[in-house]
Amino acid sequence: QACGYGSHHGTPWWDLHAWRATLRLSNHGVCNMKSTWGLAQCQQSTAKLHKAAERLRKLLTRNMLGALLSIALLGLGVLVTGLALGASMHKSGFVVGGVFALSCLCLFVLTHDAWETASLALALLELSECSSREDILASLRGYHKKRTAKIIPDECDFDDVLVATFEQLTDVLASQLARSLKWGPLLFMVTAIVCSIVISAVMEIPDELLAISIVMAVLSFLGAALGAFAFHRRFMSVVQSQLAGRAEPDSESTLIDMHVHILRRTLGSTPEGQAAAREILQHAKHCHECGVLRRAVEKGWFAGLPFAELEEAMHANLKAAICLFDVKILDSAIDECREAGLSEDGLANALSAKASLLEMFQRLSDAISQLDILLLNAAISECQASGWPAKSLEQAIAAKGRVDRLLAKLRQVVDGKDIVALD
Repeated sequence: QACGYGSHHGTPWWDLHAWRATLRLSNHGVCNMKSTWGLAQCQQSTAKLHKAAERLRKLLTRNMLGALLSIALLGLGVLVTGLALGASMHKSGFVVGGVFALSCLCLFVLTHDAWETASLALALLELSECSSREDILASLRGYHKKRTAKIIPDECDFDDVLVATFEQLTDVLASQLARSLKWGPLLFMVTAIVCSIVISAVMEIPDELLAISIVMAVLSFLGAALGAFAFHRRFMSVVQSQLAGRAEPDSESTLIDMHVHILRRTLGSTPEGQAAAREILQHAKHCHECGVLRRAVEKGWFAGLPFAELEEAMHANLKAAICLFDVKILDSAIDECREAGLSEDGLANALSAKASLLEMFQRLSDAISQLDILLLNAAISECQASGWPAKSLEQAIAAKGRVDRLLAKLRQVVDGKDIVALD
């Protein structure tokens, strides 16, 4: 609240797992305090995440800087040695020196790229509840431009982009670190081993070049071993135990989950975010695709829209579902509104309409199975008076037509006193 954020019916906005239960109970003035986090706990969670990100950044700087310097010196040294041996002993020295220098260059670029991508990922984790919308969008755009070489358009739903980005953030961070610390040195080692085999198979190449290849293979093996140790024992221990760890032992949220909730609120509570949330909410009122309403209400909640506005959207969705006279669609709408936080009192009209629909469908079904023209006429007339669409009555109308034809044929036979036709 110190940063300008409010709450819904006394429930702090930063606990996503508490908000649905709170919405359900809000009409009764009840708040589920056992699952609701206070501002102090939220700030503690953010502090833990920032501390973990700071530790990762220090490890990243120290290890990557050392790796880049080692690779640069190694590449320069092997290039000079290869050129010297090529000029004094055998021209193959130029080739061997060039191959290893090029391999060092590729490894340097790979390591630098991984460092830059990981740094941008950590920048997302270092955002806070007081970060501006511009800061968050700048970090998102910078990360995606580096990660996917794509620019996020202004008309994009940044809330979805934010959630999708953080869902993959720890995996991306781990993959970038593994590329630079494990797989890069291993590929360099394979190159050195292949060069050693080729050199040993060619008799004209001096033994000094074979020695260089063996030394490079040994150095790359040591680099891969040290990189694997740093990856598993230093980096991943922080990623798994702190970044992906639980915010509290009795909480379902991780530190990153809490961080995402804060950033979603920061993005959504701006005029642009609230306008986008209202537009999505307006679309969801008449959309009955699975999950659309729940996501729209969730976005509206993170945008700080009043609960009455969210509730009105859910009631509008239920009303639209009732007007379709389709039990499956209505049942799905009821479940989604219940999941989105609408109370049982708010669902009363929809549940009553569902019961009426089921009763009417049962009457139609009984009339069709019994081929009772009186029941069919009464049921169809009642449904038509209630505004049922013709499509929902197709089966009943077809059954009524069959019964009418049978009755007409029966009257014709009876009037003609045709015993054979009657049989």
